[in-house]
Amino acid sequence: MADRSKNFWGGYAIVGGHLPLAAGIALESKYNNKDQVVLCFVGDGATNNGYFHEAVNMSAVWNLPVVWMIENNLYCMGTPIGVSSGQTELVKRAIAYGIKEGPRIDGQDIFEVHKASVEAYAYARKHGPIIVEAMTYRYEGHGVSDKLFHSRADELAKFRNRDPITVLRDHLIKNGSDMTARELDAFDAKAKAIVEEAVEFADKSPIPTYDDLINHIYA
Repeated sequence: MADRSKNFWGGYAIVGGHLPLAAGIALESKYNNKDQVVLCFVGDGATNNGYFHEAVNMSAVWNLPVVWMIENNLYCMGTPIGVSSGQTELVKRAIAYGIKEGPRIDGQDIFEVHKASVEAYAYARKHGPIIVEAMTYRYEGHGVSDKLFHSRADELAKFRNRDPITVLRDHLIKNGSDMTARELDAFDAKAKAIVEEAVEFADKSPIPTYDDLINHIYA
């Protein structure tokens, strides 16, 4: 999924495979004097991938306008970060490449994330690459084989109580009108209806055929 009109270049199935692409897009922006900044999200597990080291190193060598936003959810698939990473404060990876070590922020708080992002954009546009680390959590296993999250009930509950949507909702209600809670409830109901409609459509749709599989592949 990508949208060129919004400069959104989508997600990629290969772990860390998008990182060199982000560096390349930032290089194009700098080369053509576009005054643009690339925001690249990367998980904590992917920071141990060679793509990460190569891309961040090149962003330093070429002084590229890119914000490397590490989403640290504490687990690489089912492996705790303390087992997979020698340095668990991932923002300190910046030191190895001689680039800006940005803040380690609360990834559950949209206001803190926004503030840090705006400041990181401004820095990257003027000075070059920066790493920011957002501390967050994954509510389910990485895949069907990852069942370890069942043993992390207390940890999960702590983060669920500070879900970004919940934090934002509480802020809006506290600073809004008496109608705010009812309006947000209406948004919730509408969102659930959209999802239920999509699921019903999928359930009632015909099973794809072999012709569907190869349609538009070669011609």
